[in-house]
Amino acid sequence: MAICIRCDKSGLFSSVDKNRLCKECAKEFSDRMAEADRSIQHTLFLIHKEVDPEEKLRRCEKLFEALGPLSEFETLGLPAQVAKRKREFKNFREGFLMDGIVQATHKALDRATIAKTWPEKAQEVETALARLEEVRASFPQPEVLDSLKEKAQRFLGARRLEAMIEKCHEAEYEGNDNLALERYRATWEFLQRDRVDHPQRAKISASVQERLRRLEQKINR
Repeated sequence: MAICIRCDKSGLFSSVDKNRLCKECAKEFSDRMAEADRSIQHTLFLIHKEVDPEEKLRRCEKLFEALGPLSEFETLGLPAQVAKRKREFKNFREGFLMDGIVQATHKALDRATIAKTWPEKAQEVETALARLEEVRASFPQPEVLDSLKEKAQRFLGARRLEAMIEKCHEAEYEGNDNLALERYRATWEFLQRDRVDHPQRAKISASVQERLRRLEQKINR
């Protein structure tokens, strides 16, 4: 005697299909599969059409929601492919997450490049770094974000160096030798302490050393 694995319906004239479902449950399974497929295809269309990375990620959650009604059938051992699809959607979402954080970081560096003041530049890059850390904490392979983080940190160090040199020059222009000396010393310590990736780092280091020597001689006369 045939027994439906979902509703336990049985009887002398009962029958089940190849999935061991009665007619009513088989239709329910088929309808839910079709509805999930329609929802997934529509969501994928919207994701590919969307240009905002954050919105793409939000829409990715709809893919997982579409699989919800099928979980019951997969638990029964039916080929609903929920687990398989979840893995695929997880990889899909991670790809968008990676693309989004790369794009956001590059945009932050671009904004920092054209910002007029050091605080504005620093805020843009530090915000990008904070977002990187936030994503890194939940990213399955956080090491793939390390090169992007290092790039942002190098950029921040180079811009900080330029801001420090500018402050040194301001003090010299104002004729405040003691303040200039203090700032050059701080700049020199920064150059020694931090790995600053600046295209003119060697030239700047030599210049700072020379200015320190001259200011010390001038003040100690």
